[in-house]
Amino acid sequence: MRRGADHHGRRVRKALAHVRRAPVPLVGSLDLAAAGRAARVEVQPGQDVRMERPAALSPADWRAFRHRDVSTLPPQFVLDVPDALVLGRNGWVAVEDGGARRVVSDLWQEVGLETGDMVQPGLLATRPDERLPGTTVSLLLPWMPNYYHWTLQSVPRFDMVAGVLDPASVDQWLVPPQSSPFVREWLDLLGIPQDRRVEVEPSGRVLSLERLVVASVPARNRYVPPHVLDSVRARLDLRRRDDLPRRIFLDRPATDKRRLLNRDRVLTAVRSGGFEVVEAGALSVADQAALFASADVVAGVLGAGLTNLVYCYPGTTVVEILPRNLMFPAYYKLCAAAGLDHRLVTGREPRLIGPLRFPDTEADVLVDVATLEQTLQDVLT
Repeated sequence: MRRGADHHGRRVRKALAHVRRAPVPLVGSLDLAAAGRAARVEVQPGQDVRMERPAALSPADWRAFRHRDVSTLPPQFVLDVPDALVLGRNGWVAVEDGGARRVVSDLWQEVGLETGDMVQPGLLATRPDERLPGTTVSLLLPWMPNYYHWTLQSVPRFDMVAGVLDPASVDQWLVPPQSSPFVREWLDLLGIPQDRRVEVEPSGRVLSLERLVVASVPARNRYVPPHVLDSVRARLDLRRRDDLPRRIFLDRPATDKRRLLNRDRVLTAVRSGGFEVVEAGALSVADQAALFASADVVAGVLGAGLTNLVYCYPGTTVVEILPRNLMFPAYYKLCAAAGLDHRLVTGREPRLIGPLRFPDTEADVLVDVATLEQTLQDVLT
């Protein structure tokens, strides 16, 4: 409860700070193209989306589960902008307009966390640190480096750009810091030469670019379209292997977020059900892909390791453990997109009351072990 209260205090302080700040000047990609300031190519059509209510959720939990839900995915596009600016490690794209900077509003398409709410206002007045000649492609986006967002929202943008521009003609690629092994491994898988990678760090760095080519960020509000699945799966060996376990439980032993408060009892229960306990973050991307492609049943607490469900074969069963104060549908939506059988087990820790029930990304979870055991038994029989 105390961690949850601390979380809500931070959210309230952040909201108050936002109310006091000046609005960020914005411009849409269509307006830029209409003014001849950029070229815009649509590469994926928009689509309607809908989330079905999981049977395991109470009405209150279903309301929380639908927080910031959407009914449409906008078309995806590639924008070609001469004399562009990239603001900070989140990769906000801006143009100069009469001596003032305007940020392109619709490359980032998240509803509830819009571009104008997320850009640091100080970046609008920061002088460029460097001018990059030639053609630059940006793979930056908010929340980097994060395994989910990098895999399902940044990696597919390589193929979106490659549909309109030969990757070999790109002089430099803007990438997040490569201190995360999965970023380095993916850049190698994409065939991006090391000498053309420009790491954007720190958060206040501003770059001036002779020519910027950048794709919109797909998978709005965690709805994963088919082209994202295809793009991520295409570069990895997903043949089922006999030497890998068919039942896996994702452990998070070193985390300080979404901790299993009764971890020992949970591990005893899953091992008795024939599950092998694995720590996905200790494996390479290729090994994680092979592990999940070979699994029949995957179980674990909400966390980035479940991103690897993208590699599972249709029909694979997923048992996801959710904290009561983080009813987050990311992997439920991923399972729906990938044709997986998703089951939910919610925690039994105290639930924060009414208006305090913001999604708490650090929420710990106390698993009802009897419910977990029954769910696993139902899955395995």
